[in-house]
Order: sequence, then C-alpha cells, then structure tokens
Amino acid sequence: DAEEARRALGQAGPTVASDQRLLGGHLGCGDGRDAFVLKKIDGWVRAVHKLADLANRLPQSTYVALVKSLQSEWQYVQRVVKGCGRHFHRVEEAIARRFLPVLLQRDVSDVDRELYALPTKAGGLALPDPRTTADPAYRTSRAATEHLVAAIRGQEPFDLMRHVRCMAEARRAHKQAKKTVSDKQLETLLPQLPPAQARAVTRASQHNTGAWLNAVPLSDNGNVLGSQEFRDGLAFRYGYEPADLPKVCDGVGCGKPFSVVHGLNCSFGPNVIRRHDEIRDELALLSRLYYTGTSIEPVIKKPDESKPEGHPDRKGKRGDVLVRGMHASQTDAIIDVRVVNLDAQSRVHATAESTLKSEETNKNTKHRAACEARRIRFVPFVVSTDGCIGPQADSYLRLLARCLSAKWQKPYSVVVSFLRMRVAFSIVRASSSCMRGPRNAVQGHRWVMHDGAALDLMTFE
Repeated sequence: DAEEARRALGQAGPTVASDQRLLGGHLGCGDGRDAFVLKKIDGWVRAVHKLADLANRLPQSTYVALVKSLQSEWQYVQRVVKGCGRHFHRVEEAIARRFLPVLLQRDVSDVDRELYALPTKAGGLALPDPRTTADPAYRTSRAATEHLVAAIRGQEPFDLMRHVRCMAEARRAHKQAKKTVSDKQLETLLPQLPPAQARAVTRASQHNTGAWLNAVPLSDNGNVLGSQEFRDGLAFRYGYEPADLPKVCDGVGCGKPFSVVHGLNCSFGPNVIRRHDEIRDELALLSRLYYTGTSIEPVIKKPDESKPEGHPDRKGKRGDVLVRGMHASQTDAIIDVRVVNLDAQSRVHATAESTLKSEETNKNTKHRAACEARRIRFVPFVVSTDGCIGPQADSYLRLLARCLSAKWQKPYSVVVSFLRMRVAFSIVRASSSCMRGPRNAVQGHRWVMHDGAALDLMTFE
C-alpha cells in the first residue's frame, strides 16, 4: 500500500500518492475516486441550475448547452471512471425537477421524464438519466480500448488498424444496444400517454421530426428560434397545449374556443396562407443553392374565362416552385407545397403515412396531367405541421442533397441532414406563427402609395 511504498523509498524518494487525477479521469482507491466524482457533480449541479435560470428567456440556447456541452462532460467521466453512476442522483434531480419544468413551462411527470430521456430519433429530448448511462459508457470504453491496453501492457504488439476496428465495433455495439433499449422503453411508455400525445410521439419517432433540436443556434445560419417558437415546437412534437393560448379565436366572424388544432386550422385571416408561403419560400431558397433557375408561383395552366363560375380551370392553376434542370437539362419541374395538420379531427384515426400519401395523390390528380402536357415534371411536397415529410418530398430533398454533396464536396449524410434541418426549422416557425398570429384585419383608413411620388410632399424634419 502507500505506507509501505513510502517506507521502502525513503524520504528522498518520489512522492507517493494513493489516488491521482489523470486525463480527466481518476486513478487510485475508492475513497479518492468518490471524492473526485462528487466534486465534479457539485459543479455540474450548479451549472444545471444556472441553465435553468436562463431557460425561461433562452430555452433553445440552454437546451443545446445542456445536451451538447454539459452533458458531454459527465459522460466523459462516466467512460473513464468505473461505477460512478450511483453518485449522479443530484444531477438527475436538477434536470428533472429544476431544468425541464422551466424549459417546457409545464409540470414534468415521471412518465414525461422517461420520455424526454429517449434519443431524439426515438421521440425524446436526448436527456437520459445520468444514473443509467454510466455503466454502459464504461463498458463501451473498455471494449473500445481493449487492444490498446493490451499493447501498452506488452501483452501483444500494437496494430493501428486493429485498434480502429476495435473502436468501431465497440461504438456499433453500443449504438445498437442503445437503440434496442430505447425502442423497448418507447413501447412501454406509449400506452401510458394520453391518446393525442401518444399519436404525436409515435409520429416523432417514426418520422424523425427532431432535426431542429439537434442544431446549434447560430443567427448566421438562420437556425435561431424565439422562446415562444421553441416551446411551440415542443408542444407540436409532444401533442400538448402550450402555455398562454387565448381562450377564444380572434378571427373576425369566428369566435370559437381556441386550441392548438383550431389555431393551425382556422381559415379566418391570412395565417394559413402565410404558413404555406413561408415553407414554400424556404424550399425555393434551398433549391436555388444548386438549381439557379428557380422561381416561385409558376403557371401550370392559364386562366380560361370561357369556363363557367366555379369551374376549376376558370382561374387557372399555379404551382409553388419552378426548378429548371431537376431531372434533365433544359427541362422544368414544378413543386407544389401542401401543409397538413395530422391532429385535425378528420385525420386523427388515420396514420401519418396514409395521410401524407393521400395528400400526394390528391396533388398529383389535380396537377400532374396539366404539367405532363407541357413536358414538365410535377412533385408534390407534403409536410405536416409537426414536421413529418411526405415520401415524394423526402425524395426531392435526397436528390437535392446528392447534387449539393457533389458541388460542395461534402458527405451526403451531412448535406441531407442540413436540408432536413432547414425544412424542420421552417415548419416550426411557420406553424407557431400560424397558431399565434393575429387573425383580425387592420382597422382604420386605408391608403395606397404606388410609386412613392408623394414623398416629396411630406415633411420629415
């Protein structure tokens, strides 16, 4: 032990320690290891409380800081210090009882906490209980460094490629085990949720609608959400009513009780059209990154005033985005956007897949023949208010990602994730605005200035 080592080495010998911090981890006896971990945990608990203090005003930034940064700190310690998971009860309490209620602006039940612990691809918030992640993390770390440790001990010669394979196999096994566990947990949790929330969580897990949650908020990249937009996005994702909604719809002539479903469906005012146009504009912007001949509102069929009132051809037909050269040189493709609310009363008994495909079929029936008559490809781009993307819309994003991947010399997986993230942000913003935006028209005297000539008659000084 340490005392025998000190006696053997004498006073002139090197300093003998029973425990020591090393490379962010710890070496030595159990008491010293526990003291090291507990000191770390004190700092992490304080940090979670500080993030909770800021979460009311900056929910997106604090959420990303916890998931991407602070959580990574204790997960590293869990990978290099054996058996430390039992000490993390205070960190879990700070997350579940302090941070999450402020972030969501609502109470968090035990079932909710288990749901939010799942990965975003499984419908969660990627905030696992740190008490449960320590042992799997340590086992994975030991498996990944097995060959390296043996080589350092002189038990076998070091082989770089074997070490790389060892790490890859350990990561793959950990990822598969994590997916198996999360799938089982989700299957157990869904029956315990209210029906509306269970449907929303099922869609989130099957359609991976959480791309906007994984992005670091940077204003230069256009992926910053306001506090209300962020919380509305979580409400859409988990199927609950967000805070501070009005009791009655303000649409002139409406006056119905207000809810998320009503706010997303109400046709009074410009909100539904504005939601569609905002997603259309984002799609046009993304298309223009590769297809420079991109424009909006192309004519599919010109108006025919000889048709009687009410005939679909009397006012003509327009698409949303025209893309030049999508499938072949010197050919056009027209994309038509459709935004659906999967929680509307007429759709609650249908699956997301069947609804999205049905809307694509309706769009094709309405526009494809007229487009093909002009040698134009037609693409329906159907999305839901909570971020589900239809099959043909996803195919277009994949096609665009392959083109941009070759242009930018970036991996396809990175580019397609970027495109889906941008579409997801656009849907969250547009849906939040549709639900909360005013529906009553501006009252007062109306005047129009066409060319600005009257400005010379106005006094500004």
